Amino acid sequence: MFFSCFPATNTAEVFELLSKMFPATRLKVLEDALAMSFHPIAAGPHTEITLSHLSDMARGQDYQYYVEGVDKLNVHLITKFDEDRCNIAKAWGYDPVNVETCLRKMYASDYTAAGLDPATLSLQDLFNKNSAYKGFGAPKDLSTRYFTEEMPCGVLPLLELAAKVGYTAHHIEAVEAQVRCRPVCAVLVGWYRGSLRFLQRLHS
Repeated sequence: MFFSCFPATNTAEVFELLSKMFPATRLKVLEDALAMSFHPIAAGPHTEITLSHLSDMARGQDYQYYVEGVDKLNVHLITKFDEDRCNIAKAWGYDPVNVETCLRKMYASDYTAAGLDPATLSLQDLFNKNSAYKGFGAPKDLSTRYFTEEMPCGVLPLLELAAKVGYTAHHIEAVEAQVRCRPVCAVLVGWYRGSLRFLQRLHS
């Protein structure tokens, strides 16, 4: 599990506390809250996967979100989003890890236990063949946390951080536009922009 603190000066104290509370959990400390914002799982890939299955959501079709829901189209969207995220992180002076490498490291023991070599798995296989992901069902409506949490806590802050360094994140902008053009989501996105953690509010 990855974590960081704000302010970062509290990290050592919080790490010691969490280590005692959750001794069985492997904690990975990131240098600061901004590094956490650039983490590959913090900003995607859930939004991209969910957008690709809006018709399934409308029909109430059930499927295993990661094992069955990630296909070649999802992989393309995830990869392009991830390229933008990595470029933004580099512009801010961080050394980002791509989502493929992150999954290989995070779930190495799960792949190995299933008789798989994570180094040989494609990004699609890293989702589809991950035993830890089995049983996760698909969201049923647009109020899913893959929009209500991923948008304000991942996608939109990335766009603001990109703008701050003069980087145009075309693929992340496309994801945000796809969510915003849905009536229910448009209301949510408007609320996000007016109420949550954006750069101007951090300085207010």
